Amino acid sequence: MEWVETTAETLEAAKNLALDQLGVSEEDAEFDVLEEPKPGLFGRTRGEARVRARVRPTAPRSKPERRDRGPKRAARAEGDAPKGRRGPKATAGSDRPRREPRKSSDAERAPRPEGPPVDPATVSAAATTFLEGMLTAAGLVGQVTSTLNGEDIDINVLGDDVSIFVGQRGATLMAVQDLTRVVSQRRLGDHDTHMRVDIGSYRERRREAL
Repeated sequence: MEWVETTAETLEAAKNLALDQLGVSEEDAEFDVLEEPKPGLFGRTRGEARVRARVRPTAPRSKPERRDRGPKRAARAEGDAPKGRRGPKATAGSDRPRREPRKSSDAERAPRPEGPPVDPATVSAAATTFLEGMLTAAGLVGQVTSTLNGEDIDINVLGDDVSIFVGQRGATLMAVQDLTRVVSQRRLGDHDTHMRVDIGSYRERRREAL
């Protein structure tokens, strides 16, 4: 994910503006403070806060390697014989080479082929259906609109009393956005889209206020 750079009067305002652009919560973002406002006379500050942020990268989990314990057990069994005693005489069939443990075929080790990429329009439709159902379950009348720009999906929920899904400082809005992403991934599988949900144009009004 590329870095975004924002400026504001305070450091917190610059971070919130960056979170609005990224469409993620503070726990899922990585910040780099480029400049902080300096204290001035009479408690005033000089300059602006400037930060850059990006979505925190997640490292894929590595699969543990299989341990082949067959040869170790065979070597341990040979070393357990008491010293000073002669083992049984070798028979005619004892010169036969031991069978090596069966190795998995290349077909079994090969990763499963990935399916075709999910169309962003399909992801947008699934998210819109979920949000419309959320409004119906809450007994609210509203409209859900979406805008596509490549892999970026902007969804806005408009209507009376929809502000109950915004919450204090947008906390409920972030939860609704995360839930919408999870639902679309469960229905369609993993997809390389960047979804941002806005309710009652809260993000736009907050951006203008900052």
